[in-house]
Amino acid sequence: MISKHITVHIIISHPKGNGTFTHRIKSFKNALELNGLKVKIPHILYPFETYYQGISKEINIIPEKSLIIIKPKSNLIQNTTTKLQKLTSGKILIKILYALNILLYKIDLWYVPLFKSYTINHLEDNIIIASGGPGSVFRMGYELANNSNSKLILDYRDPWNLGYNLLETGSWINKFKRKIMLKTELQILEYAHHITTVSESLKSFFPKKYHHKITVIENGSNFEQDEIIDLINPTPSKFNITYLGTIYHEQLFEEDFFKAFSQFYHDKADNYKNHIRLNFIGSDKNDRLKLLIKKYDLNEATVITKRLKQEDLLKYLVNASLFLHLRFKGRSKIITSKIADYLMFRKPILLPISDDGDIAETIRKYKAGYVCSNYLEVVNTLENEFQGFLNKEDITLRKGDFSCLSRSEIANKLIELIKGLEESNPPSL
Repeated sequence: MISKHITVHIIISHPKGNGTFTHRIKSFKNALELNGLKVKIPHILYPFETYYQGISKEINIIPEKSLIIIKPKSNLIQNTTTKLQKLTSGKILIKILYALNILLYKIDLWYVPLFKSYTINHLEDNIIIASGGPGSVFRMGYELANNSNSKLILDYRDPWNLGYNLLETGSWINKFKRKIMLKTELQILEYAHHITTVSESLKSFFPKKYHHKITVIENGSNFEQDEIIDLINPTPSKFNITYLGTIYHEQLFEEDFFKAFSQFYHDKADNYKNHIRLNFIGSDKNDRLKLLIKKYDLNEATVITKRLKQEDLLKYLVNASLFLHLRFKGRSKIITSKIADYLMFRKPILLPISDDGDIAETIRKYKAGYVCSNYLEVVNTLENEFQGFLNKEDITLRKGDFSCLSRSEIANKLIELIKGLEESNPPSL
């Protein structure tokens, strides 16, 4: 039983939008409130625009009324960045300012002294959950916890300085950031009462001295099994290959899938052109993807959409014939939430080139599709699946209970973690 006097403060860089992180935080918030805890989520109004590929400003997963608006004081570099947003040449200058901010303040551009403008009631038992990235979220959470004598949970969805480079971050930038900010991260890890990661692979990046206080809380599906199970179409009317969500440049470094799909599609175009579709749902911000589609003459077969509301995603997910995943260049220990969504909708997954890591392992674990090693294997897979489509075969995966993949189910691990924290004492420094 959890004490009802606990207030949980969740610190996240962008509590608005519909990225993976906001879905994760929503599931945490719902689980905490169902167990009688108060939840507060500060919404930091940064003075400059921030950009994440996964965000759609039109869709807010966490209701406005759940947020506490914070207008912190900004430093000179942040204020200058605001003005540069309006200039066409501003992007290069902003990168220079980003580096300068790290040199001067030993933290990224998104850091603000939140503890100076966000009030915590000292009469309550407070738990701070800092859910990153960027890494400044962890520092803000640490300062809040340290100044209010609160317990601190660090929720890692990606590495900060320990582990692989963040997506869209070059190796030299990563080395620069690591050299300057690693000491800060280690100090925060030492203070933290607990740490959560989305996979065992991500946990393995941390020094072993911290492993005893790390719990894996996986990325789950944004859908509930009992709400969608009867909607899934076992024999779609079109042969739909569907990719869900943000697609990164690091996933487009090799072209085996596009080469294979082009060969398959153009071989079938004379008779089945209108029966084959390649869908990239929520991937419209990647121009390199559009160039590849054009290069392989696939415009007529391809649909690329902006980020969609959950109810608008359904028609693509329930009518998929094959789900597409693409590996990340130089990274074998990334596991994305789209895998959980794919599994929840019970259609085969195609990984054109194996990542020899978490993605391939998950597909094999659930016997959920195809892990290929070259474009010819992809062509053969497409041919075999298309023949099943023509034969109107039921293509859904084996029967089973996939409710364990839902975010609401996974969020219960956070509740168990907090029950354990109630019995622990603050760390001594």
